[in-house]
Amino acid sequence: INALLDHEANTEAVNKNGVTPLYAAAQNGYTEVVNVLFSHGASLEAATRRFGGKLVLAAASHGHAELITALLDQGAGTETKDRHGATPLVVAAENGHLELVKVLLDHEANTEAVNKNGATPLLIAVQTGHMEMINALLDHEANTEAVNKNGVTPLYAAAQNGYTEVVNVLF
Repeated sequence: INALLDHEANTEAVNKNGVTPLYAAAQNGYTEVVNVLFSHGASLEAATRRFGGKLVLAAASHGHAELITALLDQGAGTETKDRHGATPLVVAAENGHLELVKVLLDHEANTEAVNKNGATPLLIAVQTGHMEMINALLDHEANTEAVNKNGVTPLYAAAQNGYTEVVNVLF
């Protein structure tokens, strides 16, 4: 990639799907390539159809914690939203990416953010019984009383799914 960039390859070129080299590298978790592209002027908000031009959301979707750290260091925001209103923390929770959730929480991501169904990251973690993620979110003061669009709270979801350990932690 350095040879191409040294010969002034366009860092903002897009393929037929509207994907830039920076997006492709981010999607595949190539942190070193992303950093090289940044050093050659690639745009953080490179346009893509799938994630509304938000690289941090692409990386969150694929669970690339190291890459998210690099993107946040370049000025990406933890509150960037996709076309459905989901933030990187919501996307990471939906995809079960614990390490990424921890990175985002350490960067003060909003635990009250919701997906299109009104579910917070805590409710998402509870619905899947992901105890480590639940504990990480609770350690960052996630709201245990948040209600989604169907009136479901984390406690209700834990009880409905028979997650005794989760019910005990929520009390």
